[in-house]
Amino acid sequence: ARRLEDRSINVRWVVAGDGPRRGDVEAYASGHPRFTYLGPLPWTSLGRLYAQADIAVCAYGRGSNVAMPDKIYDYLAAGLPVISSLPGELRDLIQKQGIGLSYRAGEPESLAEAVITLVTDPKRRAEMSEASKKAAWTFDTHAQCEQLTSLAEEVAASKAAGHGCAFR
Repeated sequence: ARRLEDRSINVRWVVAGDGPRRGDVEAYASGHPRFTYLGPLPWTSLGRLYAQADIAVCAYGRGSNVAMPDKIYDYLAAGLPVISSLPGELRDLIQKQGIGLSYRAGEPESLAEAVITLVTDPKRRAEMSEASKKAAWTFDTHAQCEQLTSLAEEVAASKAAGHGCAFR
């Protein structure tokens, strides 16, 4: 946030949640009108917050063992472009589905550049928003059940035909 203020980039940060640096976040928020810290929120309030947002950030430190945070599914359902520091599965999803950008954990300048990219390119942000909404259906309960049912049927058919288990 400080790096964007220094560049006169017009961004309003709204942060929800809790973590080990909560005190630092609260202290920063108290002196910066474009930065609001809401603290932990009940999940029932998050949908309204996401509906007002333009971009979602998944900020995790280097070495985090989080692979796919639960909040990503809500971000996708809300059609939010995602900026994430996580490597692995989430980074792959972001790149393959075109739903956002990645940045290097622990490097504020990298995060700032990703935010600037999306803030200054509304067309790209809109494309990522649409891709995010589309990707959300991949994780829909019905879609997941359908995939599980297809897999179970495939295994059952393979067993019935006298074959060992086969997975694709």
